[in-house]
Amino acid sequence: MGETKLVKRDIDGGARLLQELNDRGFPVSTALWAHLVEADEWRLMIAVPPRLAASRAEAYRLVQAAMLDLELGFPLSRTTVVSDEERSVQSLRTLVEVDQSHAVGLAFGAARVCGQQVSEGFVYSMEALAFEHQVFAALRRMDDLGRVFEAGGSRLFPDEPREVDFVFSNASKMVFIEVVALTRKVEESHLRELMGWHARVADSFPVPAALLVVARNGFSEPAQTYAASLRSSLHLVTWGTRNDAAALREGITELLNAGDDARD
Repeated sequence: MGETKLVKRDIDGGARLLQELNDRGFPVSTALWAHLVEADEWRLMIAVPPRLAASRAEAYRLVQAAMLDLELGFPLSRTTVVSDEERSVQSLRTLVEVDQSHAVGLAFGAARVCGQQVSEGFVYSMEALAFEHQVFAALRRMDDLGRVFEAGGSRLFPDEPREVDFVFSNASKMVFIEVVALTRKVEESHLRELMGWHARVADSFPVPAALLVVARNGFSEPAQTYAASLRSSLHLVTWGTRNDAAALREGITELLNAGDDARD
């Protein structure tokens, strides 16, 4: 019998796989985790153009190569390559595209997907994943300032329900980075929640830790006012295109060079 609930480890692993496939030029249009009723197992369905779906052996070879390089925690047997022309897949893609959350995906209930009954599922936002990946690529190019790694959420903070996406560090300071792909401006309440989390976890690290929030569509005026009062521990960056890399570098530099962390 398979897992009855989709675990975060698989969601994170699936996201890493999709980003790696994108880097290798493998055209994934939609991807989702689906709990198949008949098999009683969670499967990662990867939707690709019909030409690739028609030659599944080659598609699986490419997927397996990426999985082996990433050393993911689930096997190839839990992946399924499907055509992105499937109407059920197209409907789920539309569903996640209009979602207003900041997450990289959206949970859905019972449905029939690619001819199979699904009790529940999770569909990725390919746009949000691409946005995260752009930011991570820019951070990796800042190796003169320090080093960046993917936080992996629960691996860093096992007792915390929320997480950050990346951590940037040098010898004397750490910067937690959350990437927000909202289609609206980030509100003050979201930042206050983040700073509450930050206050709980920052003391567990041997060096001061600050927080950087990168948003695709900017921040509300109250959010900007709130952040201005916490300049040594919180910085906001609006990232619309790759041309905003300079603002990202400026934010990282400012937090790394700031005085002792203000912990509220």
